Amino acid sequence: MKYIPDPLDTAGIKGVDLTSGDGLVQWCYPIYATFVGNYPEQLLVICVKTRECPTCPDPHNDLGNADGVRPPHELDKILDAFDAISQGPTVFAQACKEAWVKHIQHPFWEDLPFVNIYQSIAPDILHQLSQGVIKHLIAWLRTICGDAEIDAQCCHLPPHHKIWIFMNVISYLT
Repeated sequence: MKYIPDPLDTAGIKGVDLTSGDGLVQWCYPIYATFVGNYPEQLLVICVKTRECPTCPDPHNDLGNADGVRPPHELDKILDAFDAISQGPTVFAQACKEAWVKHIQHPFWEDLPFVNIYQSIAPDILHQLSQGVIKHLIAWLRTICGDAEIDAQCCHLPPHHKIWIFMNVISYLT
């Protein structure tokens, strides 16, 4: 993964000529701005242990209990922990433990200019919607209408060549 954003190392500081869609050449400073991935991919990229928050250093049993927005991970402290590998494995392990990160040597984002990977994590919208909103909506509709009514309404949908009609919707969802 380190080879893919490698051109951003120098381009983000020195700049490059880029041609826009209307043919104009503009001087740009491209930077790595956002990482989009699901929760396990986020944890892998930011070197945080499973069940921990990808953006703040709170322990997993404290998540959701804090008032307001939590401060993000301290990037300087984490980069110092990664640099502690030169002081030996014991010091490196202790520094990583204190910084709440896994023992990783040189993550791909380490040398990218103007990047704080902990502020670049985008929410996992697909899974949050699927696991949260849609499942909640289906449970709410089942409570209000009942399984038989939902199945009956789905059976009355007009046929269309791009839509699959399931006669027993609830049995597919559960």
